[in-house]
Amino acid sequence: MTGVEVLAIAAVASTAVSAVTSIAGAQQQAAGARYEAEVQAQQAEFQRQQLDFDKRQLELERRQRELEAEGIERERAFAERDATVLEREAGAIEERAAVQEAQFRKDVARLRARQIANAVGSGMTLEGSPLTIIGADAADAEYEIQLLHYDAGREAGRLRDEATLRRADAETLAWNANALRGSTRQGFDVARGRIESAQDNLTRSQTSFREAGEIRARTSLIQGYSQAASSIGSLAMSSGGSRGIPRLG
Repeated sequence: MTGVEVLAIAAVASTAVSAVTSIAGAQQQAAGARYEAEVQAQQAEFQRQQLDFDKRQLELERRQRELEAEGIERERAFAERDATVLEREAGAIEERAAVQEAQFRKDVARLRARQIANAVGSGMTLEGSPLTIIGADAADAEYEIQLLHYDAGREAGRLRDEATLRRADAETLAWNANALRGSTRQGFDVARGRIESAQDNLTRSQTSFREAGEIRARTSLIQGYSQAASSIGSLAMSSGGSRGIPRLG
């Protein structure tokens, strides 16, 4: 084997090693690109799952707000019921007072008629002391009636004032419940929309990461194989064909 043949064999071996090294390096770079892309995709998936947890927490908070609004609504219904009961009690007091007045006037009229009949039956005239007594009794009866009116009116007025306050409480509670529901729907819908938008972006990012990693991996492989092919092609051109390459076997 001549020196030229030895040199040719060494050149072929070196070229082969260089080509294998280029291909191995390209494959390693491709694997690294795919691994890096998968790590990024997994990180995006973790973030997306964390947003799922945030969304569930948000839903729990929304439900809690809804329960609070329902509680306020029940308080409003109780306040309305209390106001209605108080108004009915006030009306019942006035009705009882009217019935008592009518009955009292009947009793007074009967008593007066009996007093007059007794006076006439005993031969007395309706002048002087008998008339004064009858008049005083009538005045006392009218005073009792006015006192009955006053007591009934005062108690009925107090109950109606309480009813007014309870209705005001009911209106305030209704406003609070509506405001809480409105702010809950608006605020939580916006927050939920932001979370879902972020999740969509992360899902797209996962796809983008993997696609970009695959592109980098293929580019590395193409470059590696191209370098190997270039090395082999350069060897073939420098050898001047098959003349300088020994034939083995």
